[in-house]
Amino acid sequence: MEHKPPGGGLLSRVLAVFFALFLFSYVAYQLYESTALSVRTETVFPVDFTDSLEVDGTIIREEVYIDLPQTGAVVYNLPDGGWVSAGGVVADVFSDPEAADAKRQVTRLARRRDALLSADIPNQEYSATDLTLLESQIDERFLKVTGGYNSGSFNLDTDSDALLTLLCKRQLLQDKVESFQPQVNDINRQIAELNVKIGAAGSPVKTQKAGFFSGVADGFEHVLKPSDISDLTPERYAEAKTRGTGLVFGKAKVIIDYQWYVALELSATQASAFSEGTGIFLKIEEAFLDEFPATVYRINKASGSDQAVVVFSCSVMNDRLAQIRFPHVKILRTTYSGLRVNSLALRTVENELGVFVVSGLAVKFCPVKVLCTSAGYSVCEPVDGTTNGILRAYDELVVEGKELYDGKVIG
Repeated sequence: MEHKPPGGGLLSRVLAVFFALFLFSYVAYQLYESTALSVRTETVFPVDFTDSLEVDGTIIREEVYIDLPQTGAVVYNLPDGGWVSAGGVVADVFSDPEAADAKRQVTRLARRRDALLSADIPNQEYSATDLTLLESQIDERFLKVTGGYNSGSFNLDTDSDALLTLLCKRQLLQDKVESFQPQVNDINRQIAELNVKIGAAGSPVKTQKAGFFSGVADGFEHVLKPSDISDLTPERYAEAKTRGTGLVFGKAKVIIDYQWYVALELSATQASAFSEGTGIFLKIEEAFLDEFPATVYRINKASGSDQAVVVFSCSVMNDRLAQIRFPHVKILRTTYSGLRVNSLALRTVENELGVFVVSGLAVKFCPVKVLCTSAGYSVCEPVDGTTNGILRAYDELVVEGKELYDGKVIG
């Protein structure tokens, strides 16, 4: 009969417990290491970011009315925003509806002819034009047309002519047509026939002042004038905006100066970022304008008020600006050029702000200076002249990771 040595069963149980503890510790260590070493990264890209401020404003211009006859059909001879000389004819008034309709047709045909002539340039003069760029311009113009229509600021003549010019240029570039001269000749023939119907039936409407024409008078022309700007405090500005305005019938107008102004109410803190006489860029999207230059003309603060009126002077003009009174204005304050960094990646190591990037199988710390922050990302510039690494475009940035330090191996 076989006998087991004394205590053999106990030894086996002790060894089993030690083995189980060792196995548990090993697995736990491996899990810890895999968690500690795992990182989430994203690529650093160069970026240009413009810090902007958006606010509703009021356009202030030197404007004079043009009285229109109370009877007859008025047909304007130039578009809104068009320049007219002193004594120039801005419209014709017809007692005969057929003559008035013929005059309107002549105006539309002449604009169409101009659009075709603008596109009908010999191929060799723009053979290097990028067709892809032209396609993007067509898409952009189409979006502006539909956007303007939905917002009620659609100008059929101006927008359709601009779009027609781009579409015709595309046909020329794609060699679908050789020239639009036949269409131009046909338009000239139609205009000549219509002019026979018109004859001398129209009575001219003239302006005494030179300037930018607008067929729309909104009643605000004499509420605020450039001479009021020096005393335009926040209280006076708020009061002026409450005055009743609306379409003034029987009136057109001329904006008699190249210079016009847009007043914005800002907080005193926001206004403190501007200085009179300095240049800046503005953007008014409803006027379909890209950024255009302006000058800080006046900063008016009231004693004891936390608000201020900042007035910018401008000189650009188009058909929509001639009609708009209360635009939504984007102030483009500063453009920053740097590296786009996820704000989650920013860390402070030994009182120095920076990020970790992947370098081979390890991570390295790169100090940075934050220029501005927006929507979870920061525009940063690398800090040189240190013993640490230097952040560069297209580095792999560590966005998430535990217990990071310079030189830590992660793979």
